[in-house]
Amino acid sequence: MRRNVIVCAIMALSLIPLQYSMAAPSLAGCSQTVNKGALAAIVGQSKALGRKDFGSAFAYATSDFRKNSSVAIFTQVIKMGFPYLLTASNIELTDCQRMNQFYYYQVSLNSQGSTFSLTYVLAPQSKTQSLKTNKTGFGIVAAMRNQAEIEDSPI
Repeated sequence: MRRNVIVCAIMALSLIPLQYSMAAPSLAGCSQTVNKGALAAIVGQSKALGRKDFGSAFAYATSDFRKNSSVAIFTQVIKMGFPYLLTASNIELTDCQRMNQFYYYQVSLNSQGSTFSLTYVLAPQSKTQSLKTNKTGFGIVAAMRNQAEIEDSPI
């Protein structure tokens, strides 16, 4: 009986839609077009991770990242280092800075009552570099937790 309750709870949680937003004044460092594409890439990957669809989530990485990694390695990195991405319920882009060809986004993510601060690094991707499931024009290079948060967290 206990297992059925847990399965039902997990199924109910998976029906909760992912909320997302952009803090417009703080994102002035990047154009509105770039911000929309970056948000679409981050949210697209987050939705795939919420479904435990690691292959689709991997498709949001840059072509260089995909060449140098695999879905299996990506899955392990998420499960071991970023398990809260699997249960994200709210994502907010709070800041953007462009450095060379990369866009650095500060992201606030809520997962199971906790808030996590991450830096996502994105790069523009041409249609030939992107996989069919990622039509955002951007690939995710990396996601990093802020150092102070790492020191205060058991994860």
